[in-house]
Amino acid sequence: MFTASVAKIRWKPWGANRSGVPSTSRRPTYGAPGNLEVVGGEIHVRLDPLAAPRRTAAIARLCEDLTATKTICLGTELTLVYSVKSGP
Repeated sequence: MFTASVAKIRWKPWGANRSGVPSTSRRPTYGAPGNLEVVGGEIHVRLDPLAAPRRTAAIARLCEDLTATKTICLGTELTLVYSVKSGP
């Protein structure tokens, strides 16, 4: 059985350069806090807005694209749903 409450979300540095260091434009995303919540047959990953509105808009678009993939969390039958919380 999979259970989740509040957790800090850390993004894997898939945007890292050859030395393994995340690019400057993506670095703030990796430590972005957020929440995990199981709702029905879904795991909702809700990220806090970033400091710059343009970065929040970019991560929101990424969340839409990731959600559209309808990815199932490994070892469960739960679908991952990504979003950015509204407001500061």
